[in-house]
Amino acid sequence: MNRYLLIFALTIFFARSEYPPDLVNLKSLPDIPPYKGKIYSGYLEITANKSFHYVFVESLFNPEKDPVVLWLNGGPGCSSLLGLLKEHGPFIFPDGSTKFKTNENSWNNIANVIYLESPAGVGFSFARNHEDLIYDDPKVAQENLIAVNKWFQKFPEFLKNEFYITGESYAGVYVPYLAVYIHNQNNKQRDQSNFNAQIINLKGIMVGNACTNYNFDCDPADIDMYWQHALYSPETRETIERYCPTKPESKECQGAKKEMLTQVEDVNLYDIYSFCYVNQTSEGSYNPSPFYKKYINHFHPHLKTLKNLNCADAYGAVAWLNKPAVQKALHIFENITKWEVCNDVVGDNYNVSWNNASYWAYPILIKNKYKILVYSGDTDGCVPTIGTMRWIKQLRNEIGLKTLKYWSPWFMEDKVGNYSSPQVKGFYEIYDGLTFVSVKGVGHLVPETAGREAFHIYEYYLKNKSNL
Repeated sequence: MNRYLLIFALTIFFARSEYPPDLVNLKSLPDIPPYKGKIYSGYLEITANKSFHYVFVESLFNPEKDPVVLWLNGGPGCSSLLGLLKEHGPFIFPDGSTKFKTNENSWNNIANVIYLESPAGVGFSFARNHEDLIYDDPKVAQENLIAVNKWFQKFPEFLKNEFYITGESYAGVYVPYLAVYIHNQNNKQRDQSNFNAQIINLKGIMVGNACTNYNFDCDPADIDMYWQHALYSPETRETIERYCPTKPESKECQGAKKEMLTQVEDVNLYDIYSFCYVNQTSEGSYNPSPFYKKYINHFHPHLKTLKNLNCADAYGAVAWLNKPAVQKALHIFENITKWEVCNDVVGDNYNVSWNNASYWAYPILIKNKYKILVYSGDTDGCVPTIGTMRWIKQLRNEIGLKTLKYWSPWFMEDKVGNYSSPQVKGFYEIYDGLTFVSVKGVGHLVPETAGREAFHIYEYYLKNKSNL
């Protein structure tokens, strides 16, 4: 029986409408470096059969006034604690290490950050029945909306703060969906003149290497991205150029795509120049990425035997979160004893909206003046930068977005030995309603591999700085 198909004898627990805020006793949390902030860990009841686990780290600057930022990882079916422990939490595991380091680029330096394990079945979140693990994008958005509402009921003192939704990868679908659902809920409550209603102070969204529009993302963007980085042969490229533009279903085009994907089979497609941690699983074998597996099965069903590498290192997080003392300190229910980065049951049963994704949400959010930033690590082969640039171009043409700042480099000071100078970290362009930022030489998980650069973008976004 899958560990998520839990039969709980928790009649009293489920009778409670909400849980009190769960402040973590940091002295009981093993292995962490010295830390003076507040961390909460607890549950948000979504239905009688399912609850979402969250971790909330208060701002280290001015929690009463600083923004509240919700972070979502993607998958679908992967835990947002990956963001907490590998990307931008106050203490993180460096790649290849099982020992924490203090993260000077923690996102809670300037904001209150919520890490939500969504949907139920992911991480320490749970569902009691198998049917509760079957999802599509609207269902996840509705349950994420419930979770956000429940969180603000626990922490009503933060309702006045600015609220932002952020995420990466398949959260490129979760984030805009949730923003539209919150927008609609706020409007409905205002229209009903419900003065006691809970109005969420939503200001905008920020997404990285975000699945948005499959006419551009993944396939076909990967074809050009792999070629630009010399990852497949000139002969294969010649066949693709000859047949795929006009005869995409031909045996010549499909055969060339198969050859291309076979040639990149051992490359870390989430960051093509980075190390691949292929032996991190208990089986000591290739670990399929949930989304890449679904993508291959949908677009190239004849290629199911590809290795589908997931090269990210998460061993430190897995080992730490599965310590009984850690789970006790985080108030995890005793029935849930195993944490994994991604839940295959959720991933395999997730109905991806290949014809919809989240592109539809952008005109709504732009029209209603929400602040939007899309960033992209340009060595990502899974959701390549070139695909993101193409859907943004289409969006600009469709709704007539004016360009406010044309393509420009952005810089950060770097030091090598005794020499220091500003270095180009990427490029950006600002439109009337959306900002696009590229990050040079970085893959799918920008905050993990370029924490300083990611924080720079994040601070620029939250603080409304005029120049990156």
